[in-house]
Amino acid sequence: MNRTALSELNEYWIDFFKSKKNSDIINYTDEFGDIPQHIRKKFQFDFFPEPFYGYLHEDMSNDVLVPLINPGQISVESLKPLFPTSPIESVRTLSNNRIKERHLTWNKKDYLQGEINLLQGNQKWRSTKFNQCKIIMGEDIGFLHTIEFFPFHSARWNLSRELQEKWIYSLKPTKLAINAIEEISKERKVKHILGIGKVWATILNWHKDKFSLEEYQELYGPKGGRSHIVYKYKPLNSPSSLPIVIYSGSSMHLPTKDEKAVNLIRRYLEICK
Repeated sequence: MNRTALSELNEYWIDFFKSKKNSDIINYTDEFGDIPQHIRKKFQFDFFPEPFYGYLHEDMSNDVLVPLINPGQISVESLKPLFPTSPIESVRTLSNNRIKERHLTWNKKDYLQGEINLLQGNQKWRSTKFNQCKIIMGEDIGFLHTIEFFPFHSARWNLSRELQEKWIYSLKPTKLAINAIEEISKERKVKHILGIGKVWATILNWHKDKFSLEEYQELYGPKGGRSHIVYKYKPLNSPSSLPIVIYSGSSMHLPTKDEKAVNLIRRYLEICK
């Protein structure tokens, strides 16, 4: 079987999780030693990383990809409702086991069933983004896939500054994530790719050997202030590839009620209405 960017991403994390016990604290010295110490302290290496969510190795043609930066901060207390009958001292291990099992064994059927559980439960982020994407795109969406640029849970960090540093782009996980997004675009493996947050424009601009900025537009509100920025990227020398559209606004929500912003995003996504 030919090795692809998606298979390399999947295999890297399969090998990673196979090497870990559920109670492990990640040995960043061996595997992520290039991370500066002042940044390293912000990452939660006692919780397993979550590099992506979705069946990236199976058919995704009815789905959308939302690139993310990194999983947010979590705690044993915030995870306890997921394991209501278990003692709190076992929650971290149980959570790590669930993440490990998902990356090692889940297939498309498992993710779709898991999505039903998430959307009907207390996973507000996924249900909100899923519904916002459906409104913005005006289309049926089967599943919302995510790929994290950096895979670890963390406290807030000065990402704008760190994205100017070479270390973050030299890490194996970030390289694999970028290569996977490029491949998904080139091979049009999903319906649409829509990222949220200006930091993704910074990341794609850094990779000038892979991506080109095709279009860019700012929209202004009634008081003259800038309210929306939308970017359209494509892999270099690949005009038939799927657009990678990045939306930046005042929050991490998509502008579902702003007709001008919705129409601009649709145009950049090359959705014909």
